Amino acid sequence: MSIHYDASKTPAANLASSLKLSGPSVLLTSVANSIAFFLVVIVPIAGVRQLALLLAINIFMNLVFLFLLFVPCMYLDLQRMAARRADVFLVRVRGAVQKEDVDSGQKEDTSILSRFVTNYYAPALCNNIVKGVVIVIFLTAFAVLFWSGTANTEQGLRTSDIALKDTYQKEVAEIVENDITVQSVILMTVPSKQRRISNQTTQRRLLDSYEEINKSPFILPGSPITAFSWFSSGSLSLSTQYTAGGPNTLSFLSAGAVKCPSAVNRTIPSEPCFSAYFSVWETNFGTAYYPFVICNNGTSDQRIPCTSSNAFPVAFRSSVLLRNLTSHNQIKAAIQDTRDRIDPYDDKNMQHFPTGYIFYFWDQYFQIHSVLTKVIGFGVLGVFAVTFLFQLNPWLSLIICTVVFMIDMHLYGMLRPLGINLNGASVANLCVALGLAVEFTAHLSRSFLLARGTRNERMTTALSEMLVPMLNGAMSTILAVVVLVGAKFPFFRTYYSLMFVVMVIIACLNGLIFLPVLLSLIGPPEVGGNRYLQRKEQVDSNTMEDKESSQVESTLMPAEGDIELKETSP
Repeated sequence: MSIHYDASKTPAANLASSLKLSGPSVLLTSVANSIAFFLVVIVPIAGVRQLALLLAINIFMNLVFLFLLFVPCMYLDLQRMAARRADVFLVRVRGAVQKEDVDSGQKEDTSILSRFVTNYYAPALCNNIVKGVVIVIFLTAFAVLFWSGTANTEQGLRTSDIALKDTYQKEVAEIVENDITVQSVILMTVPSKQRRISNQTTQRRLLDSYEEINKSPFILPGSPITAFSWFSSGSLSLSTQYTAGGPNTLSFLSAGAVKCPSAVNRTIPSEPCFSAYFSVWETNFGTAYYPFVICNNGTSDQRIPCTSSNAFPVAFRSSVLLRNLTSHNQIKAAIQDTRDRIDPYDDKNMQHFPTGYIFYFWDQYFQIHSVLTKVIGFGVLGVFAVTFLFQLNPWLSLIICTVVFMIDMHLYGMLRPLGINLNGASVANLCVALGLAVEFTAHLSRSFLLARGTRNERMTTALSEMLVPMLNGAMSTILAVVVLVGAKFPFFRTYYSLMFVVMVIIACLNGLIFLPVLLSLIGPPEVGGNRYLQRKEQVDSNTMEDKESSQVESTLMPAEGDIELKETSP
């Protein structure tokens, strides 16, 4: 927000003029960014949600402080200028007009860059050949980068990419990622209350699911899931004990009126006998599996240790080792294979939940593209809603959203050339790019909408007013993030310095080259059709002419006291 100073006006009038010129654009872009970021909160990745919420709140608070603190400071500075007191930093005020300049008829001073825009840059963009070249270049770049982003961008974020260089944490992360190709996967199983693990059908489905997992090509040879399960085939597991029928363990147990012998060929105990079998197994061998079984009281459903009397298993876990996990695609394939094998055994009676290191870090990549679609889609939707609400021009809102979308896709396509993978951090930055793109489109579009004349003339006016502030904003943003080049964390250098600099450059090129050409070709007409404004201007012009004519007449007509009566001779 800049100060437009006219020495012939009062500080309050100058403040009103400054707010009239800059206030609506600032309000428009701030609200558009806040709404866009608030809509992004619906995405399922927690990091992206938190960043979007933080950005939305930050922009809103910045807007509040801007109008409550900065505007009063502007008024104090206008009072200083009116009193002809020197500024501490000797800052030249843009648009300053001194009273003696008004009296002598001199025009407002403009900077060299503003004169360059008016005399050379804008006329060049008005050339039809230049317009055609710009449209072809930017649309071709959009098509190529969109294809590059969707087809060639790799996914993933390695722990070694985040760890600090030349530290043992980075060395350990690189060893784990490059040399350790076997990872443990934990399978949590939760039977329903209606059909608990004591039910023979539930036990049969559990064993069948284990057998299906053992068929996976990613299973490490010699370490099937049944080797680490409390229930199946381990040397101390429950099924091994009542299958082997060892002496003094499970032979001839009683479960009420039912006698439960342990036969060698018996693999699935009956429901009345399961509690008796589990009680004996827990007493003799269950301590080996104590961390892997969760028990409730068999009658009250209260959580109790499995070593307690009347304990009953309600959830348990098993583990399995997966191999050949040397790349991002292989890890995703192993996760998908595991889910494909256990999903058919999930129903209302029993649920399986695979988890582990690879699931914690790679599960997000199965929905990363849908998350990116939601981030961009809802962000652009928020921009359209707010720009339409403030400008009441759907065509201009559509143009703004088109350019905003192109800026985001240009950045998306640049991920692979920049060596950046698609992950939660880069999706969050693409969310930030939406807000940055609004800054480079909304100001210029609003100035174009309010300008008068042909499309080329209005485009020239908009560039003359907005190019310098937009370049100032671009340079200040680049200077704010370029210092991160010296950060020790390579993650900051890549994702929050390099990516942000490229983001600003792409937004600046689209906002200062492609958008002006697009507006000069298909931009909306003057605001409101200008019939009312034309009538108002005609009335103002007639009023001004009447005032000027009355001033001329009053100047030419001598005052009454100045009239001399000449005496005529007879």
